[in-house]
Amino acid sequence: MGADQAYIWRIVSSVALDYIRKQRVRQDHARKVKESGVQKANPNPEEILIRNEHTELGFKAIFMMSEECRTFWQLWLVDGLSQSEVAQKFKITKNNLRQKIRTCREKLREIMKKLTGED
Repeated sequence: MGADQAYIWRIVSSVALDYIRKQRVRQDHARKVKESGVQKANPNPEEILIRNEHTELGFKAIFMMSEECRTFWQLWLVDGLSQSEVAQKFKITKNNLRQKIRTCREKLREIMKKLTGED
């Protein structure tokens, strides 16, 4: 993978994972803003387009992953469970969970390569 491709991959994966990690925070913030009646300043169209493209690509990649991988990400990154807690839920060892997460991460990279045309 070239430096440019690695940079693009890093941006897209960061955006996707940021969304997953911060989903609840964003929902809480949006609710508070709505309740307070304060309107957020409008971002410029280019920012909106870039954000939407990255989010869409990230979602496509995540939904193309196996349900097991999505569940690991959900419990660990969104719900905020520790790796030990996730391992207990699946009745596997923490080391086994780490290996599964590594495998899921590799699958996500492969999917992102396909979606961005890096084959």
